Amino acid sequence: DGGFPPLNLETIDFLALYRNELMRRQAAAAQAAPKANA
Repeated sequence: DGGFPPLNLETIDFLALYRNELMRRQAAAAQAAPKANA
């Protein structure tokens, strides 16, 4: 141990975070370029 206290993190669902980021990017892209689809 390097003198650091143990770091207790909650279990992180990385797959959920990844999916949320993908959804956010898709929504942002759809809002940024609505004319490209028309």
